[in-house]
Amino acid sequence: MNKWIYKLTDHEMQVATFVGKLRCLTAKDDASTDDTGIKKTYEIREQQNIVACIGEIAVSRLLNVCWTAMEWKAPDVAGYIEVRSVIEDWHNLVVRFYDKDNSPMVLVYVKDNICTIKGWDFVSNVKEKGIHTNERGVPYWRTQKGHQFRTMEELLTRHLAYQTKLNEQR
Repeated sequence: MNKWIYKLTDHEMQVATFVGKLRCLTAKDDASTDDTGIKKTYEIREQQNIVACIGEIAVSRLLNVCWTAMEWKAPDVAGYIEVRSVIEDWHNLVVRFYDKDNSPMVLVYVKDNICTIKGWDFVSNVKEKGIHTNERGVPYWRTQKGHQFRTMEELLTRHLAYQTKLNEQR
């Protein structure tokens, strides 16, 4: 059984909805496209932003770390962890050309207010072992079926070591 499951409270869902909509509003001239290069509607982008916020809140709560929320192009959680949220359990972890190679990226399956953490891996590992696609000029990499994700226990251990090192430097 996966113990890395988080159920957002009603308040957390309201925050996720508010921030997701605000992200979309502040980027309304954004020429976002899907992974095949097709432009997404405002409504689709808004829903994707809300789902992203739900997953980010879940990861921050489970790891007991801060959520970045609105900092543009900054890591989503704890200042260095990226989160990708999906609404279909079978979706792959997708990384894009602008994702930093040394960043840990967590894959979260979101269904309503329940988030199941599928695991994580470094962006560089997905780029190295994954499938590269560059249809319509938008390069991205995705994990292959059966990809062995790293455990959240390992990410938590790495985070605690990182925090210890930061505290020792002060």
